Amino acid sequence: MTASDESQFVSDQLMRKPGDRILSDDWNILVQAIDHLCTTKVNRNQADTLIGPLTIEDALQVSSNVGIGTDKPIAKLEVKGTTNDDQAAGLNIIDSEAKSILYVRNDGNVGIGTDSPGAKLDVNGGIKSPALQSIYVQANQWETSTTDSNWQVVISYEFTPITSIHATVIANGHGMTEKIDQPLDCAIFNNDQIFADRGDGYGYGMGISHVSFWLPLQAIAKFYLEANQNYKIELKIRSRSGGKVRFNGATMLILLTGT
Repeated sequence: MTASDESQFVSDQLMRKPGDRILSDDWNILVQAIDHLCTTKVNRNQADTLIGPLTIEDALQVSSNVGIGTDKPIAKLEVKGTTNDDQAAGLNIIDSEAKSILYVRNDGNVGIGTDSPGAKLDVNGGIKSPALQSIYVQANQWETSTTDSNWQVVISYEFTPITSIHATVIANGHGMTEKIDQPLDCAIFNNDQIFADRGDGYGYGMGISHVSFWLPLQAIAKFYLEANQNYKIELKIRSRSGGKVRFNGATMLILLTGT
């Protein structure tokens, strides 16, 4: 609070004893104090505490961090405790273009890259997890429904050999498709290039479609990998016609041998 601010407050300037006269300057001080309260409303500094309910009808602008349940927030908004609002539409984090980045809906569905998640987790975009080793799903309760003509599940391995080597890649698993006209393909890629293209964009291996019948997924590929080059070996299980597809136990084994 500056000296000029202090001059606008009644402060100790109107400390009068009973029977003292009120001078014209006293009235001026009162008018200034009332005018100040009407224009600036609240002027608080440092560690002041505001007790009682606070109603804000317009925008709240905070230049520093805000803490709820903590007096030492380390982020722009830090909440320690639970939040609960039956009428809430959920938590929606958007980017600078007003596109949803993360949306937690009040029915429990979570959307990443979408503000209309149709499942408990709905991701609009790729998923990458270098540390992911296994995915477990409960029997009789899993399937993937999609209208995307390029649906695929990818197992990826990236590395840079220090010496030139031969690589043998063996893929195994089981899968099925919903309709006979929805081919399900198991293919091996090396740096985004399909191994042994049959000429129709599909690789050798499964490349078959069937209805309600588990088929073995198998594909074998051999590559020569040069030293000090970056490689990305991938197993892709694809259903290019969309619809429902199922897969189970997809694995990729890479055997490296000398030059």
